[in-house]
Amino acid sequence: SLSGQTKKTWEKTRDKNSINEYKNFIERFPKGKYTGLAQKYLDSLEYLSVKEKNSIESIESYITQHPNSSYIPEANRQLDRLFFLNTKSEGSIDSYESFLVRHKNSLYTSQVNQSLDSLYFINARNSGTTQAYEEFLQKRKFSKYSNEVNHLLDSLYFIKAETECTIEAYSSFIEQRKGSLYSSEANDRLNSLLMERSWKEALKINDIQGYETFIRNYPDSKFIQLAKTRKNDLEKQKNEFGQLIKSGNLQNLKNFCAR
Repeated sequence: SLSGQTKKTWEKTRDKNSINEYKNFIERFPKGKYTGLAQKYLDSLEYLSVKEKNSIESIESYITQHPNSSYIPEANRQLDRLFFLNTKSEGSIDSYESFLVRHKNSLYTSQVNQSLDSLYFINARNSGTTQAYEEFLQKRKFSKYSNEVNHLLDSLYFIKAETECTIEAYSSFIEQRKGSLYSSEANDRLNSLLMERSWKEALKINDIQGYETFIRNYPDSKFIQLAKTRKNDLEKQKNEFGQLIKSGNLQNLKNFCAR
């Protein structure tokens, strides 16, 4: 009978267990009792063949030709792994960036990002410039190196402010690097420069009000005693001049003005 013939053919096909035998069986009995099993075994053998080749080309070809295979998930995982290994072997920023674009749902996304972090950080550190570190923070906002990079930026910006050693430089540092480890020191340097500028202005004006303002604003200044002395001298001169005006002695007044 046809059923008996089909069974015998199926048993022979199973004994031979090859891709070609299963293909021939399916072609001969496209709607037979054992066709589903034949297709299942065929899928298994074809995937094992592809798996042994272990190449991107063979797996991509298998996925294209067998879109409904039960091995598609496993084939995709293997393909993902091969792409990752190739990318890792190349080991460049461009290759890792390309991997992330092409394989958005990859199992290796985390590892690729870690590798990118390291490469970008090494490049920034080798450059050692503020621009390189700023670019790193822009590109790798959630990097594990962010704190370290910020500390390095702090150091570079503070060195720059130290080199310029101006009110503007320290003011800019304090404004731009809020929370910096160098904030306290920068504030001290800024206050020192502001104090020196105020002292020079007080000397230039050389009046009682100017020294009083300086004494009030900078009570702990290294110039505080000198400021008090000059203020006292000016007050004495003012009092002496007032007394001379009241006395009406023109000669003494001339002598005072000539001093």
